[in-house]
Amino acid sequence: MTRRAYTRALIVNTSTVIQNYAEKDNFLPSDVAVFTYTITTSGGTTPMEPVPTYPPVIEQTKNGAVSVSPRFPVNGDRVLVTPVPDEGFMVDEVVVTDRDGKLLPVTANADGTYAFTQPNGNVTIAVTFKADGPVVPGKDDDAPCDGGIDCPSWRFADVDADAWYHEAVDYVVRNDLMLGTDSSHFAPNTRPPAQ
Repeated sequence: MTRRAYTRALIVNTSTVIQNYAEKDNFLPSDVAVFTYTITTSGGTTPMEPVPTYPPVIEQTKNGAVSVSPRFPVNGDRVLVTPVPDEGFMVDEVVVTDRDGKLLPVTANADGTYAFTQPNGNVTIAVTFKADGPVVPGKDDDAPCDGGIDCPSWRFADVDADAWYHEAVDYVVRNDLMLGTDSSHFAPNTRPPAQ
């Protein structure tokens, strides 16, 4: 672990904020402890009282980015989550959970941001994005299939769009894991020979 210390003189104005970070090697964002000290002077000295801050853990997401403000909130702060979707995508869901996994209330704001109140402890923020516009079955991984021409298994005469295995057949065909028994048959009800 690398230790760094500030060794120069510190000038304190009427209100000075000092943040102290503690982390361990190969840390996770939830392993960071941040303490904020606010020094207020009015002709004398004021003892420093540590105020813990809780940098949120932002889960990795696809099809967009997420930022928060403030980055180091304290208990009771109003935290703004700003999701920025990639082109062709929009925000699907913003979920915030406390350190015990309990869902926190999140408010959607008119400007596209989301807000929650910082609890006493770390939070995890998960933002998902979805396609902005019509979903194309067979091209969008999460698209429901209607059995039409855009369906990965549409060419197989023996794969019924209402069958319980239809989505599984779509998945293996879409991902080139299986081809079928010929160009127009998949044989979903055929068992492999005993070995």
